[in-house]
Amino acid sequence: MTTATEQAVTNKAAVQRLYELINRNDSDNFADVVASDYIDRSNGRKGPEGMAAAAANLHRAYAELTIDLLDVIAEGELVTVRWLETGRHVGQFFDSKPTNRPFEARGVNVYRVKEERIVESWLGIDPATTRAQQIAQETLEVEQASNGPAQKVVIDRFVVPRGSRASFVETSGTVQNILKGVPGFVEGFVYESPQNGAIISL
Repeated sequence: MTTATEQAVTNKAAVQRLYELINRNDSDNFADVVASDYIDRSNGRKGPEGMAAAAANLHRAYAELTIDLLDVIAEGELVTVRWLETGRHVGQFFDSKPTNRPFEARGVNVYRVKEERIVESWLGIDPATTRAQQIAQETLEVEQASNGPAQKVVIDRFVVPRGSRASFVETSGTVQNILKGVPGFVEGFVYESPQNGAIISL
């Protein structure tokens, strides 16, 4: 009879093996650890073929791709991993255009393992990663528009309720006045876009 400790070790090994295959983009061997009826609850991919397609997408988008497992925790059939993904963004990845710059992402994924194969997964990415991607994209657009390295770099973006627009603009103006006293500060302003009414703070 398999003890809970032995089962945890076996299940963790299956998930660790999965990431070895992903890092190598080893499409021929995902069936060793991914069940034929596997389903990812986050994106709907199914079976070893779905896992192989996801890995291939990652490697097309990111050169020198490596996913390191920072923590691996098992309880019953579930294995939770905290991961760090690094590489260089060289290809389109969903809505993200390539920047040809170093890329880093973090997140937490949960897997259900039965009989040494993964049957189910839930994927979670750190919101800070998404925000960093947005900033990288916007900085790239500025550089492309100016035909050179960006002189103005996007620091962050905000979503402001309509009822708070006036107070946001006022607060942004106050922040701009403070920044004017910072060494190296060039210029800054707040305005409303004539195209879509968005509040722009630079």
